[in-house]
Amino acid sequence: MLTMCGAVLLASATAASAVSMTTDGNGVIIAAEGTAQQGTSHTLNFYWAPNGSTTWTPETVQGPGVDSPPSMTTDGNGVIIAAEVPGNSLYFYWALTGSSNWASERLPGSTAFAPAIATDGNGVIIAAEAPDNSLWFYWVTNGSSHWQAEEVAGPGTTYSAPSMTTVNDGTHTSVIISAEGPGHTLKFYWAANGSPSWTPETLPGNADSAPSITTYGTGANTTVVVSAEGSSNTLYSYSVQVDHTNWAPKQVGYAWSAPSSAPDGNNVLISAQEISNSLNLYWGNPNIWYAEQVNGSYSTGSSTPPADGDGVTSVTTDGGGVILAAVGYNNSLDFYWAPNVDGPWTPEIGLNGAAPAGSVLG
Repeated sequence: MLTMCGAVLLASATAASAVSMTTDGNGVIIAAEGTAQQGTSHTLNFYWAPNGSTTWTPETVQGPGVDSPPSMTTDGNGVIIAAEVPGNSLYFYWALTGSSNWASERLPGSTAFAPAIATDGNGVIIAAEAPDNSLWFYWVTNGSSHWQAEEVAGPGTTYSAPSMTTVNDGTHTSVIISAEGPGHTLKFYWAANGSPSWTPETLPGNADSAPSITTYGTGANTTVVVSAEGSSNTLYSYSVQVDHTNWAPKQVGYAWSAPSSAPDGNNVLISAQEISNSLNLYWGNPNIWYAEQVNGSYSTGSSTPPADGDGVTSVTTDGGGVILAAVGYNNSLDFYWAPNVDGPWTPEIGLNGAAPAGSVLG
């Protein structure tokens, strides 16, 4: 039970995807596991474009040696990224806004899949599945490099990359995490920020992918929404209002990858690759969902499902409309934008030359 009142969104949702996208007030930024210009794979690449521009600038954050898709957000001063490197090591990268000088540090724990990253007003928080299928939470206060670690759930409890965000009731912040559990169950955990006591819940459905978590609404009407690919390539949402325990499942559509989700006023946006490798956007709320095809068959992902139930899309809003990033069918990095959820959609395939075919692993 998520027992909080007056909650407001503090951080965007994160989920396991081959691409991670957000905005920084000046434009759009995308991180992806990909290839260097020399053709060396498993690099951590960063792309940015100012608002209104179609010119993308690429940067290499980490050379060869990245073993997971990245998770990225901003903290008011710059860009922060988390990713797995060889040996199941968990690394944190950051750069000041406008700078191409990336710094990195190793966290005290380990990870088996892509981590999730967010901010909570006081610092940076990261969630990650460990190699023994336990779920861990890491946090550090702003200006410090002393990471703290907490075990959210023990060995044998977690079988996907986690998704994480935060909510605040005006007095304290709580962290909420979702991940696939044993037997394709869908797990949800929450704790007051600063407390090592995590409350677990099992949602009324199953998961064949890493989930995505977000919230919408304000105050006592805040709703938490977890989305995940279920059996037979179905896409489901699970919603609950704060201070309630009655999770409501609803089929959103179909998916062949982990979804990405984001709030949009009093609605939620969910993007996913569909079975025909089309790129679909769903929007709505727990009661009704609408579908929009952003790009058609054989435009997105690959001919095989993403590894480990990962996703190949990332969705958010930028104040002027809806924006999507996705791995193209030929492993390009593609960007789409529209003034409204129902289009019209403008594609920038391969980031207009900055990330052409073969640039992205996904």
